[in-house]
Amino acid sequence: METFSLRNKEGEITGFEIPNSYFVSSSAVARYFGRCPGVTVRNVRRLFDMGNEIHIQFDFDGESFDVREPFGDNSRYWIGPSSDPQRRRECIDQLEAYVRNSWPGPISAACGRFWSFFRWRPSA
Repeated sequence: METFSLRNKEGEITGFEIPNSYFVSSSAVARYFGRCPGVTVRNVRRLFDMGNEIHIQFDFDGESFDVREPFGDNSRYWIGPSSDPQRRRECIDQLEAYVRNSWPGPISAACGRFWSFFRWRPSA
């Protein structure tokens, strides 16, 4: 899966984004990240909890991470640390490598292509 790295002013990686079109629900995202070795899912957003942009909270390698959907209707999920941990870059690199190497499965790839037909794209 294509990931989009997020960097601060100093050029350090602070998180990454993934397309949300591959996932049907917050629990599907939780199941996906729960398969990553070393991840413990702590909290999953309920189905109609519309005021909460945090879909999942999980721990990885002793660090706390969030999966967010900024503004509640973004086309990407933001994955990054819940706070500013010391080992942030190493953990983020490992999570991003997991996503790049393990996704998509054939069914999810077909779903992503199907839903992409319905996304509005500005004309060039």
